[in-house]
Amino acid sequence: MGVGGASPTAGASCATCLRKFTVHFRRPYNFQKRTKEYKGEFGFDWLRDEYIFPVFEINRKMQPALINKNYISGLKKVYIDGTRKITPWGIEYIPSHLAIFATKVKDKNASSKINVDGALLSIELHQVVGDDEVPLQDDGTKIIFETNEKCIKISTSTGNEKSNRLELPISFFIKNRKKTDLVDQSRWSYSTKNAIRISCEGATTKGALISVKAIKGNNIFEVGQMSVFANDKVPIAKICFVDVSFNQNKVQRPTGTGLEYSLKYESFNQALIRPKIVRDTIFNIKDMLDKNKTWDLEGFYNKYYVNQTKNSLGNSIISNTLDDEFKHDLIFLFQKYAKVNGLINSDSNDVTYVFFTNTQCSYTKNGQIFNRKGSAIFAPEAGSNRKKVWGNSVVIYHHGATELETVVHEIVHSFGLSHVFQNEKDIPYCFHKGFTDNFMDYEDTDEDPPKKSLYKGNQIALFRHQWLLMRNDRSLDYNG
Repeated sequence: MGVGGASPTAGASCATCLRKFTVHFRRPYNFQKRTKEYKGEFGFDWLRDEYIFPVFEINRKMQPALINKNYISGLKKVYIDGTRKITPWGIEYIPSHLAIFATKVKDKNASSKINVDGALLSIELHQVVGDDEVPLQDDGTKIIFETNEKCIKISTSTGNEKSNRLELPISFFIKNRKKTDLVDQSRWSYSTKNAIRISCEGATTKGALISVKAIKGNNIFEVGQMSVFANDKVPIAKICFVDVSFNQNKVQRPTGTGLEYSLKYESFNQALIRPKIVRDTIFNIKDMLDKNKTWDLEGFYNKYYVNQTKNSLGNSIISNTLDDEFKHDLIFLFQKYAKVNGLINSDSNDVTYVFFTNTQCSYTKNGQIFNRKGSAIFAPEAGSNRKKVWGNSVVIYHHGATELETVVHEIVHSFGLSHVFQNEKDIPYCFHKGFTDNFMDYEDTDEDPPKKSLYKGNQIALFRHQWLLMRNDRSLDYNG
């Protein structure tokens, strides 16, 4: 599709000429600030400016979130793979990606609660360099949103239209113009919050595409698109919660909306995975020892409780150097005494075990005492052919037990995700620590000296690439 008559002068007005701009979908997001309007209710990912442009001051130097420019092409590929490539006005276009559940349909993969109101998105219009000196005008141009799947419904914020095709005047989108400085150039753009609502009323077996076109007179031109993730197969993630203690003190868990709610409605749902709590139990070591009086329980009790320093609550404080041993020994005992079928960290097990403990795990660095909040298994396990894999279990220590983001972070590890700041050969990106809003980032930075991340308390998102990794985890049940 092309323009039947280009303006003789950039920004000039004529009856049929289309101004040069691109259209982009965005979820609620505040750069380096908490976003109250988005808590992870749906999956949404896009290539943010700060990933590739040097907008952060890191170690007294302006840098992008990516650790170096060699990752840019690989990261772009993450967003382009599997999509229909477009180059409006001859420029590179990177689409955004949406993942929502099907609703209002009787199907095991659909949901009657999650995404029932769809995803409310903002729309950005980016003026193309060379035609950006003059602001866009209400010149009769229409913006058309159109999908190739009947089950995808497009509406304004009211949600009333629910159509496969929505046409709006450009005046709807050009009320707020702003200038963004990006290294050696500036971008003029418009942002309209809560502009478009996307919902899904049926399964999409191959996903869907929402194409955006600009039309003026007889001229029509594709200026943007968004990819919708296939939602016809929603696997179940079976999860077991276990409270582990050596005494009668309470084992803490996240408060507020609750962990189960967060897993179902604010994290795993982003990857179109349905968590199911299949067991919630208590594993009190002292009670088990009094009942069974076995050498292994006694050895565990003495090693990690009796022979350790206690905190003011009477709970033991173990050294961070014992973390791996503690996890290994705990899992061994739980498998033996809690009626677990087979080995937890093996291909034969499809349940993820989350062990909450009131035990404190501490270490000293540069003369300061720090507390480990949680720990996941990453080791050669049964069925892995000596290859290191993420296990099906995590331990949440005392200092992380009430922090929702920490607990979800550790659980997501067990579904195949590494930290976004780890340089791994199979991962096409590596970020500076603490400079993304991703679940798999940290709340402190890798600066010298380290600082608290500006995203602390708001690291609640998953990348499209992570959706794919999680959905390939060995423990998921696609037949449930």
